[in-house]
Formats: sequence, C-alpha cells, structure tokens
Amino acid sequence: MEIIFSSPKVKPGDSVAIKDLLHDQTGDLMDADSIITIKDPEDNIIDQFNLKTGEEYSFQTESQSVPGSWKVLASSQKITSENSFEIVVNE
Repeated sequence: MEIIFSSPKVKPGDSVAIKDLLHDQTGDLMDADSIITIKDPEDNIIDQFNLKTGEEYSFQTESQSVPGSWKVLASSQKITSENSFEIVVNE
C-alpha cells in the first residue's frame, strides 16, 4: 500500500490531493475500501474518512493550519501505510 500526494509541500489554505494505492503480490492494483486518517504535526486527528483505493481525495488546509509535517495513515485489509506532506510557512 502506498499513499501519494499531488504535492509534497503546500501553503496554508491550499489543498492537497491524497490517493492511496493497494497492490497485490504481483504488483497489480486492487480495489478495496480504506480508512484514511490525517494528523497535524502535534499528532491530533484532523480528519478521518473512508475512501476507495485508487480514488483521489482533496484535503483543504485552513489558512491557520499549523506548519510542519502532516501525517496521512491508510488502512485496508489489515495493511497499513503512512506518508506525510508538509505545510510550509507563508512568506
């Protein structure tokens, strides 16, 4: 399972597209339900939702979102994965 983003870095107030992909043992993509959890740099759960693997979700950050590394966790069929994107300081 892998989690991919439209961009690894976003500014507060921008959105980031999140997609999780689940592969079988041969590397082919699998369709399944997954649970996505988004956590801020302080490990607070900001959003949690169900998503079909392979589908894209647009997460809208707030203009006051805490800068730093935001974790995205995906879980499907007893497989979990974690990746992160960065909210950078507005200049």
